[in-house]
Amino acid sequence: MLLLLITGSASAQSDVIINTATLCIAEGRYNDAERYLDSLIQADPKNIDALMMKGNVLLNYALMTTPAMSSLTPENEISFSDEIAGPYVLIPREQAQKIEAIWNECLLIDSNRLDIREGLCTVYGMADMKKELLAYLPLIARAGKEKGDDFVNVLLQYGDLLHERGDREGTYAVYKKVAALYPTVGNVWCRFSAISRFDDAWESAKAYAEKAFTLADIDPRVCEDALDLYALDGGYSRALGVIKAADKDAKERTLPFYEGLLHYARHDSTWRRSMQEYVKQFMTEQDTNANYQAAKYMLAPTFKSEYKDLVPLLGFASSELYMALITDRYIADYRDSVLPSMIKTERLFIGHDYTKAITVYEATGSKKLKPEIQTPYQIQYAIALYRTKQYDKAITQWTALKASDAAIGSRALCIYFLAQSYLKAGNKEKAKATFQELVARDEDNKYVGWAKELLKKL
Repeated sequence: MLLLLITGSASAQSDVIINTATLCIAEGRYNDAERYLDSLIQADPKNIDALMMKGNVLLNYALMTTPAMSSLTPENEISFSDEIAGPYVLIPREQAQKIEAIWNECLLIDSNRLDIREGLCTVYGMADMKKELLAYLPLIARAGKEKGDDFVNVLLQYGDLLHERGDREGTYAVYKKVAALYPTVGNVWCRFSAISRFDDAWESAKAYAEKAFTLADIDPRVCEDALDLYALDGGYSRALGVIKAADKDAKERTLPFYEGLLHYARHDSTWRRSMQEYVKQFMTEQDTNANYQAAKYMLAPTFKSEYKDLVPLLGFASSELYMALITDRYIADYRDSVLPSMIKTERLFIGHDYTKAITVYEATGSKKLKPEIQTPYQIQYAIALYRTKQYDKAITQWTALKASDAAIGSRALCIYFLAQSYLKAGNKEKAKATFQELVARDEDNKYVGWAKELLKKL
């Protein structure tokens, strides 16, 4: 891993210094890099390139030699994947303070170096130095004033660094500070909404999304997560209101398309008129525009809103709102089919609206499916019960899944969550025995690893 937060100014001398130190870092020769840079600093204490790169050497050394944080978190528990984000390194505070001192020296030489200020904030985030980060945010906001409101997204990333290191409180504090610095920028509250949804704080996520979309200065592209929340929660009219506001300055109006989908979902025959209005704004065929292709498909004489059209329609899906509206129509029209409900449950599950996912599942879960389809569906249901703290019901589901031949490929997952459900329900002995059962399987997967870590604490 090679991370250069600051790369210096463009000059032949700077290039030599940066390239030489970078090569040493890439090869793991940190002592050689330090000796080289120290010799330059001794000859010229104000050699900003040498000082800047010395900070980068210390940063990369910390990243390479500090053990990664434990990957055992509720967030990646539910990922169902071995592709876990991270692992993340929490830079030791002492090392971060050394880097801070060096880069502050650089700023005494050239106070206009915004890149160095950004580097400092990144180090504060990586070291979970939230107090220092919060104090520095107003200063860097002033320094980045020329970048306009887009600079907000840079500042929010420092809060994300804290979140990656398990400091949710610090993340929210950073977001609030940025919101105070940029009170008219709705994107801040969109990120608040997205992170709250990720943390399963659904009501807070909805409140933040609503606040975001009341502000004039908002970029719906950045706020797609908050807009998706309305789709997942059934707030279709509110979602269309946001799209209408975004259409004001857009070359391509998408509102007629989504109005058409909403009318279609509600069995209102005026959906064709809206789709025709949407298509007419284009002078030529739009081969790469999914919304355009969906509209053309629906307007074709062969389209009869039959069950065979469901999968093709889903193939054009360009947003959560699209998925929600199409599945609503087909759930209403084909009550005997579980596929539309499965799709809706999965979208709610991915969106962390576990309560609503449970409701949809329980309305359709008794229908018989092929095992290769039903088992993943049942796993989602069991996870949703676990995440909503319905541990007794979750235990029943995990026990059945564990015993199912169809769940062979997911057996470790099922045993792990059965043990976790016992633990969360207060049955420590059964949890311990179930974790031990999982470890005894001697498999090489994340669930066995997590079970070993938890057994050390039981």
